[in-house]
Amino acid sequence: MRVLGWRRYGLLGALAAMAAATATQAHAQPRGDHTPSEAEACFSAAEQAQPLMKQRQLRAAQRYLEVCARESCPRAARTDCRAWLDDVGRSEPTLVFVAREERPTGESRAVEDVRVSVDGDVLVPARLTVSAVAVDPGVHTLRFEHAGFEPVEQRLDLREGERDREVDVVFRAPGPPVSVSTPPAYVPPRVRPEPAPEPPEVPSSRPAPAGVYALAGAGTVSLGLGVVMEAIGLSSRAHLTDTCKPSRSCAASDVSTARNQVMAGDIALGASALLFAGAAYVYFTRDPQPTAGSAGALRLRIAPSIGGIFAGVEGSL
Repeated sequence: MRVLGWRRYGLLGALAAMAAATATQAHAQPRGDHTPSEAEACFSAAEQAQPLMKQRQLRAAQRYLEVCARESCPRAARTDCRAWLDDVGRSEPTLVFVAREERPTGESRAVEDVRVSVDGDVLVPARLTVSAVAVDPGVHTLRFEHAGFEPVEQRLDLREGERDREVDVVFRAPGPPVSVSTPPAYVPPRVRPEPAPEPPEVPSSRPAPAGVYALAGAGTVSLGLGVVMEAIGLSSRAHLTDTCKPSRSCAASDVSTARNQVMAGDIALGASALLFAGAAYVYFTRDPQPTAGSAGALRLRIAPSIGGIFAGVEGSL
């Protein structure tokens, strides 16, 4: 019994020593807010990582697996977490970002000061690197921000195990502002006053002066007289030539009469030519005069008469 009693007291002392050692170790190592011990923290991280892996939220699961895979964790938790961490690393897609800016002039240059967000969560805080960045598989909206340029968004569908997928981002500088000219205010057209009607032109004509008709009438009379006298004189001359000229018995008075008749006819014809020329001169050098009805119109009338030709001027002045 004593032995059993001592054994019982020895077991209790060992448990008390283990408890004191555990308490001392717990005070020596930092603890989380919700984990009473390092072992509990390891197993808790392993439990939280498992549903995240099933939901393919690999980045969040990776953070818990890195906790339970530490060397300070119990072997059972550490072994499983490290195996799961390898699986996550092989399944997790990775992206490599390449960014450049383009100017309106066509100039292009690479830039690194870019902020990258995925589905609203910051993935790259301020600067791109050549290292690949892990992202969960699935459809995501990536937003890229670069100072002085409009943000650029891209939508990607990432598959498990897709490695080092390159994402090219182009920031385009806005072109020069387009000036929109404001149309001028409507100004009603000026109504030009109609010009005053011009006074009607008085039609003018160039009527033949009365002297034209007088000269033409006198010339006609003289022409008729000359033709008659010339005809009588030539007829008398022909009669004398046929009757008395061969015997040279023509009376001197008859010969003189015939000669005078022909000469009178020639003079009358010459006078008629002068009268017609005067009438033509007066007609073509007349001045235009406004028309006023038919007043002042004169007409030349020529008609045959007994023993000759009648010529006269009729009309009103």
